[in-house]
Amino acid sequence: MGIAVVAGIYRWPTANLLVSTLAPVPPLVCLFALLPGLCAGIPAVRRVWLVLGFAAWLGAVVALEECLQWLKPFPGRARREFALKRARHELGLDSGAWAEGGPTLPLRLVSWNVHDDRGLSDLGIEQVAGLDPDLFFLQECDPRALRDALMRTGFFRGYFVDGSENCIVSRFPLVRMPNAELPAWRGNVWAVEAAPGVTLYCINVHMGRYLLTPNLLRHWRPGQVRTAAASTRMRLGDLCADILLWQRRGPVILAGDFNVPAHYPDLRRATGSLKDCFAANGYGWGKTVRADLPLLRIDMIFVPLGARVYYTAAVTGQGSDHRMVLAEVAIPLAGTGAATAERRSAPAPSGLHGPLEWAGLLSDCQAFAAW
Repeated sequence: MGIAVVAGIYRWPTANLLVSTLAPVPPLVCLFALLPGLCAGIPAVRRVWLVLGFAAWLGAVVALEECLQWLKPFPGRARREFALKRARHELGLDSGAWAEGGPTLPLRLVSWNVHDDRGLSDLGIEQVAGLDPDLFFLQECDPRALRDALMRTGFFRGYFVDGSENCIVSRFPLVRMPNAELPAWRGNVWAVEAAPGVTLYCINVHMGRYLLTPNLLRHWRPGQVRTAAASTRMRLGDLCADILLWQRRGPVILAGDFNVPAHYPDLRRATGSLKDCFAANGYGWGKTVRADLPLLRIDMIFVPLGARVYYTAAVTGQGSDHRMVLAEVAIPLAGTGAATAERRSAPAPSGLHGPLEWAGLLSDCQAFAAW
């Protein structure tokens, strides 16, 4: 019966969010609810059954709350393997093949909600530069403040930058594409030319705080919760439509602040055709908010199902109330018509000299015509 209750909580969006918001570890709620009964029944229950029951509950905590990533050893070998692959790729020496076969593109991805530009301080942007990203997704960002921060740093010279509330910084040329269903203030799509004939479609989102708003939590009324859950479901449905649309064109990378926990049912359905990097191969405590005492993982990076994830972690950033997400991945290029493109086109090396380029914005009509 307890298993059925936990499964129901994780499948029912409203209850799932209530548990995730009010408790750092959702299974603890189930334990606390059972404690009075357990305490009352201890004299009549054999000690061995109590030990086995506690062990089973502890296993559920580890499985449901991604604690296995926290217990894993440091991924030194995997990170060195990725670094070597990326270096060889930049020099044009890597054939891109890995265990499952086919060419791949090594990418270091970073996603960060900079909290109304507070993360764009000199220290914050230097932290990002130290991660040496190929693609950097930002939320709650002012383009002018971002450009000034990048110019002060100097590391990002030669990178391409575009966006409004949601911005992207890329080593590769890019162009803004029109959204299919998702409103522009909730997310944007870019076509990134990672190599000749190879286009990645990058989606950067900042979903609304329909369910995590403090006002809703203070006045927990069933009608308000149902309305907020419906709004969340609608926007995640729009996101799912955009993902499926661009997946017909090429590999899709999705990143951003989703404002619901990773195991929220509607989010799992919307991103079912992609791989959650932290769930695939995360290390450490992956929660991202609040930065000083993170209890929820609402910032995520998703890659194609066939991608190899070497390493993913939540990294503390200066100035923002969110931790940034770092992912090192290899994106499969099979089926893109560019099996040998990796040799001919590599990401610009670190410290590339040249002017910072602000990608020209296309109107919807121009973008549709290009598409």
